[in-house]
Amino acid sequence: MCTQSSGGRLRAVLSNRHHVLRALCTESATKPELVEKLDASRSTIDRAIRDLEDVECIESSDGRYRPTTTGQLALLEYDDYVSKTDTIDHATAFVNELPAESPIDCAMLRGCEITLSEPHAPELALQSSIDVFDRATTMRGLAPVVLTLYPKLIGDQVAAGDLTVEIVAQQNVVDSLAALDGNNGAQMTETDAVSIYSTTDSLPYALWIMETSEQDVAGITAYADGSVHGVLTNDSDVALRWAQDQYQTYKSRATRMETL
Repeated sequence: MCTQSSGGRLRAVLSNRHHVLRALCTESATKPELVEKLDASRSTIDRAIRDLEDVECIESSDGRYRPTTTGQLALLEYDDYVSKTDTIDHATAFVNELPAESPIDCAMLRGCEITLSEPHAPELALQSSIDVFDRATTMRGLAPVVLTLYPKLIGDQVAAGDLTVEIVAQQNVVDSLAALDGNNGAQMTETDAVSIYSTTDSLPYALWIMETSEQDVAGITAYADGSVHGVLTNDSDVALRWAQDQYQTYKSRATRMETL
């Protein structure tokens, strides 16, 4: 039966000795070989070996050291932790503008591209998503706010027969679409190519998935005080799966609008 452990000693050793453990996970080695391979002093290697043995991450036979199963698993988790914290640090300026407790996952952040708005021209950050939209054949998304440029962009591309759209919007956004000048909002529901769903959920951000002939792309648009703060895009398979799951969760609780 497993006993509960804080793992504090293991974490401390991994933080200080991961480079030695990594070398041994690549190939077993003697202490002199580690000194040469890592360009480290003998005393440093001695301390590292002692620490790694204390937490049972390595074992020795005939003077050669190799990782245990614990050591291999620990290094994998350590690398995953480093990767995730690097990913979060890269995205900090973007994610800190999302509402508290917003559903967000490192799957969406890892390998993403982020464009932050400029104070003098906040909507320039949207260009990255508009570039994808211009190539899209299908778009699905969550709409917590309505920007007046989108209904026309969507309407023009749908009218050209190049796009199908599915949007889950907050009720206040649905009301705003109906009130838009030029009837652009109402026209969106007059074609089978556009489906709009109303939700009572408070949507934390504008999440969207666009399918293009070259590559599907998922994205999040963050807003601060009603203005665009930034846009995050990611075309990895894991990001797309996460975005699709989030979208389907909100859609399952929404009601399709027949008219605006």
